Amino acid sequence: MRYIITTFFLLFSLSIFAQVDAGLKKAMSNLNIAMLKRDTVAIKKLVDDKIKYGHSNGMVQSGQEIMDDMYNGKLLYTDIKQTDVEVQKEGDIVLVRSKMLIDVAMNSKPAEFNLSVLQVWMKKKTGWVLIARQSGKM
Repeated sequence: MRYIITTFFLLFSLSIFAQVDAGLKKAMSNLNIAMLKRDTVAIKKLVDDKIKYGHSNGMVQSGQEIMDDMYNGKLLYTDIKQTDVEVQKEGDIVLVRSKMLIDVAMNSKPAEFNLSVLQVWMKKKTGWVLIARQSGKM
């Protein structure tokens, strides 16, 4: 009987982790797509109002500043490839480390960035929300 109960709880725990992982993966993918499409409505749903978004050049922006730059054409994401994703869950907070190859147009000039990125996601009632991001050049 003890074996059955232990097995049940183990499978239940794995099921919950898989659901969290799938929801987080979807949020991460949706954010990348929204940035490529300059979809500020979707970005507002996926990014916390108080976010600090750190770029590899040391500049730190608010969520509103990021959206303003995209809306005004100052920063246009043209391609985002994310690999080597590592996830560390701590309660309702998840740290996501990954490598990203990002193509952008900055003030109409194309640029490519090979980055190491740390994203901090929080599970809220509305779903996963990015609360912090920092990148560094590789």
